[in-house]
Amino acid sequence: MNTEKQRIVELYAKGDAQGLRDHTLGALGRLRAQTIDLVEGMLFEVDGKLRLKLLEILMEDGGADLIPLFINCIRREQNLLYAKSQILLFRGFRRQEALAALLSLEGDIDPELRATYQRALGKLLAQFSEQFYMSEFRAGAGNRRRARFAADMMLRTPHPEYAPFLNDQLSVNDLALRFEALRVLAQLGDRETSELITPFLAKLRAQLARAEGLRDAVKGLDKEPSESFFYSLCERAGLEGTAAEREAQWRKIKSGAVKEPLDHLLDAFELTGEIRKKAYACLGEKLAGKTPSAFDIARVQQAITGYVAETRALTLETASVAGRIAARLGEDDFIKRMEFFLPADDIGRDALLIAALKGYGSGEALTLLTEYVNTCDDVDLLRDALDALAAFEVENPPRGVEKLCYDERNGELRQKALELLAHWGMGHEIAKKLMDHESIAIRADGIRAAAKYKLDVCYLHILRLLEKELPDSLLVAALEALRAFERPRTGKAVKPFLSPPHTLSVRKAALETIYAVCGSERVELIVSVFERDAADTPPEAVDALLNLLIGDEEADAPSQIHKTRGFWLSLLENESLSLREKTLTLLARLDIAEEFHAKAWLKGLRKILSRFQGKTASEEERRISAIVEDLEEKARQWRTERSRDKMFQDFLAGLQAESPFQAVQALRRLAQRYKPEWARDFADRLQPIARQIGVLLDDERGSPEVILQSITVAGLLRHPKLHDQLRGMADHPNSAVRNAVRQALRAPADAAYIKPVRSIFVLDDSRYITKQLSKILAMEGYSVECENDVVQGLKRLEEKTFDLLILDYIMPGMDGVAFLKKARKRRAAPERTLVITSTRNKQELRPFTHLEIDGLLLKPFRLEDLLQRIRDLGAAAE
Repeated sequence: MNTEKQRIVELYAKGDAQGLRDHTLGALGRLRAQTIDLVEGMLFEVDGKLRLKLLEILMEDGGADLIPLFINCIRREQNLLYAKSQILLFRGFRRQEALAALLSLEGDIDPELRATYQRALGKLLAQFSEQFYMSEFRAGAGNRRRARFAADMMLRTPHPEYAPFLNDQLSVNDLALRFEALRVLAQLGDRETSELITPFLAKLRAQLARAEGLRDAVKGLDKEPSESFFYSLCERAGLEGTAAEREAQWRKIKSGAVKEPLDHLLDAFELTGEIRKKAYACLGEKLAGKTPSAFDIARVQQAITGYVAETRALTLETASVAGRIAARLGEDDFIKRMEFFLPADDIGRDALLIAALKGYGSGEALTLLTEYVNTCDDVDLLRDALDALAAFEVENPPRGVEKLCYDERNGELRQKALELLAHWGMGHEIAKKLMDHESIAIRADGIRAAAKYKLDVCYLHILRLLEKELPDSLLVAALEALRAFERPRTGKAVKPFLSPPHTLSVRKAALETIYAVCGSERVELIVSVFERDAADTPPEAVDALLNLLIGDEEADAPSQIHKTRGFWLSLLENESLSLREKTLTLLARLDIAEEFHAKAWLKGLRKILSRFQGKTASEEERRISAIVEDLEEKARQWRTERSRDKMFQDFLAGLQAESPFQAVQALRRLAQRYKPEWARDFADRLQPIARQIGVLLDDERGSPEVILQSITVAGLLRHPKLHDQLRGMADHPNSAVRNAVRQALRAPADAAYIKPVRSIFVLDDSRYITKQLSKILAMEGYSVECENDVVQGLKRLEEKTFDLLILDYIMPGMDGVAFLKKARKRRAAPERTLVITSTRNKQELRPFTHLEIDGLLLKPFRLEDLLQRIRDLGAAAE
């Protein structure tokens, strides 16, 4: 083999490509296994080009036994270019095994190779998807998630091979696999499936009977003697054989040889996987004459009970799928065949027939199900029949369904019947009748049904109920039901129930209803009642409101809390420590964006702090002090911002003055006070000033002194646009101007103004537009986030910084002008903003001219125009 290796290297060194190919493929034909081992061993001892050349030659052979060599080579390759070439080579395999092998590499692929890997994977999937999904399904025995994935893919891309394959899988003794096979066969099953499914159902029923027998046997596991327990298991498993043969098996067990007889029993019960392990351990101890622990007995009993339930569910699902396949294939005799297949005296007959009728879905099936509901008294069968009827559309509800709505004995069936009527769009009339029933439980169900299914015609009826004398349970149900209906009348109708003499449960229900449906007035409404009934307001009610406010992250509460400030400040002096602590939690997270609100809160909080003077410092005092310090810091920042804003506004006003004298004075003040770091920290405020200086520089009839001072300031600002203007003035006829320009251009443009656009936030109420823009911009390499709701959009801007905002003008709740003003007021708006709108009305667009936006595009616009605008913004600040 060393000679072979040496020969390969020599041929490559000579550049004899044909000789290298013939020699390698010839060696592969003569001594295949040894040649594969040789090549794999030498791949990383030679240079990358020879490594790649050898792989290309091997790919001409393309045998399945070469796949592991390729995979190992890709996994070990350090050079990304060679690895990319190897992956592209690998997709040339015409073997099903290649797909699974390539999938095994997924976790090891370098991010830079991900796109190449996905292309190769896509090509192999296109060739072998059917075989791959069937292979994955088969491998899903004992792994429900894997089987479900394969089943989902089969349903997504149907193929004629799937039905025969899944027909065979029904014989695999794995419940999860059978469930998934049935799920696919319900849509793809063929004539063969229809013929096989009845025998399969018979087999399942026998398996269920044995499982139920095992369940009953293990109930007496800790009481019955080992010998009688063994014979009971044999009988319940349906084991064939003479009494002598069973006695022989028992003698084996007594001698200590438990394994063979127990395996035989568990095979008969068709136990597999984890449940078999549990049963083996526990039953083995029992048969060996030991007493299993109570924990082991409980565990095996629970496992077998679960196994029985799963087997029963699979049996019913099989009957239902049989009906669906028969309906799809147009088998008119299906119901007769099922009735013939299921003996009239069979205890499980009705449940299986109901499942089959549900799947079959014909008019005859609906008639039979209706008869079941109208005449049957068995609770389990009624439950199944109601579930089955949900698959049908009816013009008139079966009398049995309406009858169940008044059944006081079984609340579950009553609620199922109500749900079914609501599903058919017939629940409103029965719900109103139930609300006036003499039974409290039935009345409550009627109220809850009206809310659950949003039966609008019941709204007024619920309001009328509030006017009557009702037990607390019904009153609470009515108050809770009103949360499903957003109506202006709700707050007024519910408000009286916040006050005495109503019980705490009623008052809490009223509070939560008002909070849920009364929008921007809810906190004020609730607090007004609390303040009016201060002496009779229980702490629990206030605590409930605090919990709602603290737990509601999306609440629009800040403005409402500001309006009710006195109430919250009074809570900080309440006797209840819990209320004080929760109030502090609320205030600590309160967004105070207005200076006058901060001043009002500071005044009240400082007054409360004064009561701690002379006392030992407490956690409560520390928390109040922290809020005060935070507000004081905000106040200082606002004062600084206000002073700074005024300074820049004064500069701009002076530059825009008609009087040359005023302009010169403003330019001199700006030159004296300007600091280089302003370009970094206050670029947004300098933009309009830079634009105005550009106007002064372009004014050919302007005062010479104004032009000279403008050149000086332009040199200080070092704005790219101003530098461009100054370079255009280099040949000015006035020598003083030329000298000033040369002096101003000595320093380069300040890079602080040049901010590339990397992150973009798109706000538009149209989901289609945000989706399309997000996709296009992401493809161009931008980091993009989008939102369709203005409130959420403002919150996102407050949480994260973006380079550019693309903003729609016409939006529900708040237009683009109001949104941009609010975002800028909160210091949340990006420095650059592009507005998109469909309106052509100049009057409507005028407000944007005062907001200093960076561009406006009229819908529909060319995407290339938008992209060019963004590129221009990224090249330099406007």
